[in-house]
Amino acid sequence: MPNPKGKFTVASAWNHIRDSSPSNNRLLLPWLKGYIPRHSFILWIAIQSKLRTMDRLHGPGDHSSVTCVLCNREPETHCHLFFSCSFSKQVWEAVNLKAGIQWPGLPWDQLTIWAGLNLNKKNQISCQIARLILAASVYYVWQERNRRVFSNQRQGRDYIAKEIFQVIRTHLSCMTINSIPEHIKDSWGLLMA
Repeated sequence: MPNPKGKFTVASAWNHIRDSSPSNNRLLLPWLKGYIPRHSFILWIAIQSKLRTMDRLHGPGDHSSVTCVLCNREPETHCHLFFSCSFSKQVWEAVNLKAGIQWPGLPWDQLTIWAGLNLNKKNQISCQIARLILAASVYYVWQERNRRVFSNQRQGRDYIAKEIFQVIRTHLSCMTINSIPEHIKDSWGLLMA
């Protein structure tokens, strides 16, 4: 297959035979300038549905409990855990309400696709903050799930939401403050003297 100029090149052959479907922007969500590495890593794994949720730990025919330890109602899957579970949904909504961010009410897979398409403006601070919130929320919900499974300890929804908000606030305060608009500084309590 020739290139647009009519010449055959290795590149033109490669472009002809490779899958040219659009790239999956949602896999890029965790990786942004100023990301928090542990949050981004857990988000990256969650986007791929590779976290060791109960449904993945117990195969067919295994009658062990696969019930979500956060709500004790539904089977624990990625879609349920991030943010269909009543516990994680309330944490998610509390953080976003305090941050003044509105997300569409979509199931996990669709939410990450939406975010990959709509939060890809690297230099727009509101997109960076939304991606930081997504990563931190997934990280802290996963940590609470693991705390309950492995240590039989619990923290409340409000405590986790405040912790997420505070870690993002602290992270933002370490950024170049001049690059953050006044209304965002105000909503995050970043007004500097």
